[in-house]
Amino acid sequence: MKENNRILIDTLGDTTAMEGIPAPKLARKSFIENMKTMKIDQDELNTIQSLVEGRLSQCSTHRDILEMEVNTLAECVGVATEIYKKYPVPDNAYQLAALSNAHKVTLHQLEKMKDPKLIVGDIEFQIRLMFMEIIKSMAIEIDKTKREMTRHAPEHKTTLEDLFGRMLNAIQPETQKIYDNLQSSLRKILGIKG
Repeated sequence: MKENNRILIDTLGDTTAMEGIPAPKLARKSFIENMKTMKIDQDELNTIQSLVEGRLSQCSTHRDILEMEVNTLAECVGVATEIYKKYPVPDNAYQLAALSNAHKVTLHQLEKMKDPKLIVGDIEFQIRLMFMEIIKSMAIEIDKTKREMTRHAPEHKTTLEDLFGRMLNAIQPETQKIYDNLQSSLRKILGIKG
């Protein structure tokens, strides 16, 4: 955790811990000069990149990514606040304000966004009801037709029942296949992984 805090502190521009520069000298330097003197090791950048990739791989929707971003920005605001309390210089105040603003904007965006997992669940429920109603009406009509044909040709009753029974049995797996493909397409359209 100390390594992560050091990376965050380095990224936010507080180079005193790494370079041994006293706080008053930081106040005299501009933000750009601080950025030039900051030395981030390639291994640290790779560590940051792997941390970000690890977190992103846990997200299944854009909303999940936005939630993670809100949480990460909240952590950064906390770190920036501590840095500013320790070194109340304009550069640190600017970074704290920028992070706080980014957090508020992202939080507002998250509040407006609907969760695609809930949306796809509602859509799937409606589609399932529709499929069930269609299958039910087809089964009723098939049964009516079977009874009508059995009435006209009673000598073929067992053959007709067998044929119509196979027809009803064949409908269910095909309908399930269509429903599964539709479900997969909906998830892709709404940007849900997995």
